[in-house]
Amino acid sequence: MVYQTELQNEAAPSQFLAVLKPRRTVTTWTLEAGSVYRASFSFGEVRQVTQNALSLVAGTSALLSAGQFYYDIDSKVLYVRMSDSSNPSTKFVVTTYEIYVSTFDAHHFRDPVDANSRVVYFEPLIRRSPVLNTSSTDSLYGFVPVQSSSIMISNVTQFLQNHVYDSSFNQASISMYHWLDNLEVGNVKLVFDGLMSNVAYEDDQVVIRCYDRVDLFKKEYRNSGVSFFSKTSFPNLDLNFNGRPIRQVYGVVDGFVPVNIDFNNTSGTITTSDNRDWVVLSGQSDLGSKTGTVSASPVSTTTRTYVNSTAGFRVGDSVWFDRAVGIDEYKILTVVNYVSNYVEHTALVSAMTSGDLLKRSFVGVVTLSQNNINYTALYGRDYIEATFADGTSGFSFTTTLEANLSMVSTLSPNDRLSARVYGKLNTVTLGGGAFGSNDSESGNLTHPIVIFYDLLKSSLSIPELEINLSSFIALQGTLTEAVGFAIPDQSTKNFPTFRELIGSLLQTVLLKIYLDDNRKWKISQVGPQGAVLKTIADDEILANSLSYDFEYNDVVSDAIVEYAFSEFSLQLGRIGVQVSTVSATSANALYLHGIQKQETFKSLHFKVADAQQLANRLSYILGDRKGTLEIRTKNRFFDSLLTDIVQLSRTRLPGYEFDLNTERTRNFTLVESNRSLRAVTLKLEDQKGIEDNQLSW
Repeated sequence: MVYQTELQNEAAPSQFLAVLKPRRTVTTWTLEAGSVYRASFSFGEVRQVTQNALSLVAGTSALLSAGQFYYDIDSKVLYVRMSDSSNPSTKFVVTTYEIYVSTFDAHHFRDPVDANSRVVYFEPLIRRSPVLNTSSTDSLYGFVPVQSSSIMISNVTQFLQNHVYDSSFNQASISMYHWLDNLEVGNVKLVFDGLMSNVAYEDDQVVIRCYDRVDLFKKEYRNSGVSFFSKTSFPNLDLNFNGRPIRQVYGVVDGFVPVNIDFNNTSGTITTSDNRDWVVLSGQSDLGSKTGTVSASPVSTTTRTYVNSTAGFRVGDSVWFDRAVGIDEYKILTVVNYVSNYVEHTALVSAMTSGDLLKRSFVGVVTLSQNNINYTALYGRDYIEATFADGTSGFSFTTTLEANLSMVSTLSPNDRLSARVYGKLNTVTLGGGAFGSNDSESGNLTHPIVIFYDLLKSSLSIPELEINLSSFIALQGTLTEAVGFAIPDQSTKNFPTFRELIGSLLQTVLLKIYLDDNRKWKISQVGPQGAVLKTIADDEILANSLSYDFEYNDVVSDAIVEYAFSEFSLQLGRIGVQVSTVSATSANALYLHGIQKQETFKSLHFKVADAQQLANRLSYILGDRKGTLEIRTKNRFFDSLLTDIVQLSRTRLPGYEFDLNTERTRNFTLVESNRSLRAVTLKLEDQKGIEDNQLSW
């Protein structure tokens, strides 16, 4: 039999197996031979060894190469050879080992779902079956605290006596397996793969708190290359930015403050060779620059230029009109037509001809303010793209900048600069092939799902095997929104944590991320309910366990969305910020529920239509009451997942006229489950605000 089939058998015996992986230091070593050392270790099978946080590789015998370890399970001896072949007593050596416990006496494979692993004895010491809690009730979007639990282990025999004092359980792995009927690999499923934390010790029991792996996102973001400015790499750096992050950009960001690495603020000595070089991005490849080729037909005019593709050009861009023959010109775009592929601008001396080029830098435009007079620098004439130390990219002002713009004074670091910056092109791969494409308007990577996947895979180093790829592929195909943001979002801030960074992205497109039933990272979008995955009949609900709550505490009449975040220089070392806003009002909240309440949300959108769509959707969701159904049911719902669509059938159901002869149905979205060996408690939401507005979604 297989696990999924056994779930339907309510008479099948149900048990838990657990593998705990605490860590422990080893300090006493004896030279074995050459550079190999040994130590007695009787606490459990060693699965990992680190020296000063550097992992050693498992060997197959005590004959080790540098940087290897071997654990002899029969003699309970650990052999190591340090990466530099030194005495391990001079290192901080930490072992990760395994403890096997269960709710019932069991001899089984140490990896319960791998028949090729070693058979071990699972001590029947789990005193109280763990309750696995999966919940998103407090999270409309963002990180779902996927599972939390505790495991209570009998300590009557002092089984854990030698572990809890010197071993560390903090952020150490724990895996729990659900076992149905006969103990066979096919009847076992991994149901919790998390981390341990606090330990509560008593003479007769030990309780260990457990939580999920969302803790992974507490790490702080770093660039793939150098992450911080320094005087070593940039001798003439503006000292206000010494030690500050070198920023990265996705999509399009207006109001980006570049960093002066050619700083000269000495009164009376500033020349047209000072304050020319400015760093923008941390990378030098896949920059979001754009070149368009002038079309032969239709024929361009002095104010309208036709190109092969306008994708990548936007109103407000500074464009270099690069002629094959004649004098180049430089203009700001006033109109961009993405259907007929033309741009408009102030009049050129003469129209562009077929084969001429239109060039837009990844630094789309630079504006500066001097003595309260605003100037717009033009790409190709006043500034050019440049690469600098530590793999950074930016721009350099020409020495003719001041003359070109008729500036009163020579450029000074006290002048206020701001730029439009285009982030990198889409080079993200999934399964060995391209994932998504560049935006049809901005011409670069703006798709929130692709960016999210890139952050997980490239920045957090999560392998594809640990990501639910189908959920990313599906949403990449249905979402049409574009996002643009800098990391960090302000030039004077430190790098955010991944939780903060990804949380902003999730909020922008109403996504949730959680671990699915196969312990892979999965995403889903808040929205109208899809296909029904499970049905619950009235006779499957345990007696007196049903409740249906209707809450109005979180109803909001006006959803305000701030988008197109930008910053601007106030003066040397000081930065101001500004945002655009849109809003949506819920008639339900105002007139039906009698509630007047505003709530503001931050968005990473840079297009007004995308931000307005988010405001509209938030008004649907938050403009109505929250309806939550809770029931206790049978084992066959043990594998229910967050966001599953569940159809309930019964005669007594709010919203219908009572009739004992007529069975009513309603669909719900699963937002919480509590699973034990005896019963499964499900919490489901009716999503009334969304479902009533699904045609406008």
